[in-house]
Amino acid sequence: MWLAKFLNNTIIIAVLFNVSFVNSQFQFNYNDSINVKYLGVNMDMPWAGGLNFSQFSEIDVDFDGDMDLFVFDRSANQIRVFVQEDLMGNKFYVFNPYASDKFPSGLRY
Repeated sequence: MWLAKFLNNTIIIAVLFNVSFVNSQFQFNYNDSINVKYLGVNMDMPWAGGLNFSQFSEIDVDFDGDMDLFVFDRSANQIRVFVQEDLMGNKFYVFNPYASDKFPSGLRY
């Protein structure tokens, strides 16, 4: 009797532990608040990832009328999107880590 109750409780605890462990694996919040310096100078976009064999294209990802930068890295089949911003007439790109979710996951070459 006590063995059945012990096994039942053990199974319940194991199931709850596995469910919480699996759910915790799918939570990711991008945070680029840590500054990275090289020779005392802050680097621009250090968390955008490395690029090896890249193909560059212009695309209006955010539908604001200006051309953003779409980068496809063939070595890892990864997508990077840099959104064009304009600050007092100065145009520059800002890495958008979530924009790659708008493209098909099976993109190759």
